[in-house]
Amino acid sequence: MEEYLESKKILAMLWGFSLTLSSGTALATCVSGDCTSLGYTKSASDCSGVDYIRCPFDVSKYYCVKPTCTVNTCEGYPLTTPPQNAKYSSCTKRDSNCAEQGTVYKIDACDDGYVQSGNVCESVSSSPEDLCAGTICSAGVSCQYGCAEYTTGTSCCASVCKTCKPNPCDDVICPVATQDTCTNGCASYSEATACCPSVCTSCASSPDVDDSGCDHSCIPTNRVRDDYCQGTGYCDTVREIDNCGCEYRRLRCWCDSER
Repeated sequence: MEEYLESKKILAMLWGFSLTLSSGTALATCVSGDCTSLGYTKSASDCSGVDYIRCPFDVSKYYCVKPTCTVNTCEGYPLTTPPQNAKYSSCTKRDSNCAEQGTVYKIDACDDGYVQSGNVCESVSSSPEDLCAGTICSAGVSCQYGCAEYTTGTSCCASVCKTCKPNPCDDVICPVATQDTCTNGCASYSEATACCPSVCTSCASSPDVDDSGCDHSCIPTNRVRDDYCQGTGYCDTVREIDNCGCEYRRLRCWCDSER
């Protein structure tokens, strides 16, 4: 834009110069004859391919009028010649001076009977084995917890597992078993899950035993069978209280003489 305004400025000065030709000595006082100071600093070769203005005082001095251009590198167009057996797109490269740097191409789709291999379209063989001969396919990964990502399948290679899912139990914190030795058994257990086994979380309390050795938890116990008068009397189950205050059951027998 600055170059364009500069060129307009120079044209305006030249127009003013032409108006003052009829006024005699006015030229010497209004327009300098120094081409460089007026902006004419280029040669004919410098302005090749673009518009230009020559200095009226020295025709070997030029001012190049360069248009503003967008550089186009044609990224994604790898071919320098049109591809065969394919539908394709083209792109013309341009530099900052609007100079064309050639046309490049890319394949959009191969014609019927052809498949794309790299940047060319190859004829489809009548035998699929021939078409895929020498093709090295990706090896799949064996995953214990399932596949997280797959490769893209092609006409010659099937899609296979690329990365595995992590162990779902890696971030699970399991309950820790009590470090106490549970002499009287475990009182409570944690719930078993897919990631954590059931473990003892608290011990059973000790039985209520006093200094004399009596167990006041009062769990009934079977006493020894009374062998007194067996065979000549009769027996029955009786309930009694032991010296610890606990009720128990035992078999009591009586002789015939005791009836």
